[in-house]
Amino acid sequence: MWRVVMPLVLATLWCGSAGANCGPLLLRIKGETKTHSPRERILVTIAPEPNRSNPLVLVEGEKFYADVYYDPYKSHSLLFGYNCNKRPEKITVALLVDGKETDRKEMVFSRDFVEDGQGGYVLRSKLRLGK
Repeated sequence: MWRVVMPLVLATLWCGSAGANCGPLLLRIKGETKTHSPRERILVTIAPEPNRSNPLVLVEGEKFYADVYYDPYKSHSLLFGYNCNKRPEKITVALLVDGKETDRKEMVFSRDFVEDGQGGYVLRSKLRLGK
């Protein structure tokens, strides 16, 4: 019996949390709004994102900063190991005032983000919200 159970236990432990073997990608989003009000909120969503996390968004006056972590785990094989090349497709940043969306910008990861030289990604151009 142990000959059957032990390999299953070891395989489960070894393959258990596959995504944990891929470090997260960090997307740093900097932007600004035309006005600042305590009623404003910045919402960042990323697609596809099976493991949703709430990005940390800091607001300082008319400027905002968002750090978004993305799980790059794509697959695993015994021959090649972990494939950590999955990238987000679309990142949406929305400005909410009193809970209602007043402006939204959608960015495509492959087009709008570049490596920052520190293992993360930043926007290629400035992001401005508010009409």
